[in-house]
Amino acid sequence: MRLSAALLAVVSLSAQEGRQPLARAILKELIEINTTDSAGDTTRAAEVLAMRFRVAGFPEGDIHVDGPAPRKHNLVVRLHGSGAARPILFIGHLDVVEANGSDWSFDPFQLREQDGYFYGRG
Repeated sequence: MRLSAALLAVVSLSAQEGRQPLARAILKELIEINTTDSAGDTTRAAEVLAMRFRVAGFPEGDIHVDGPAPRKHNLVVRLHGSGAARPILFIGHLDVVEANGSDWSFDPFQLREQDGYFYGRG
């Protein structure tokens, strides 16, 4: 399963803070959005994440969903620092490789937990 480093960090930090149900809900929500190039919609995933950032208290002006085509948008979120250190940029991607359902033993667009691991498309 391919996930961006940012999503893995969210899941890891949330687990450390005792927020496993929230982290799992976000992971489930994103895995179950088809973001493949041929039929998927990264805009939907970007909007879901943007909503999560709004709920977390990020100002609307620091959340941007935009892209080259209606179903090919991405998300940019700014987290303001104190200015004491150099800025940092984290980059990830929302799209995943094609997931042909016949190649999987389960639906690739449904979160599956097995033997302590999470599985999903990509």
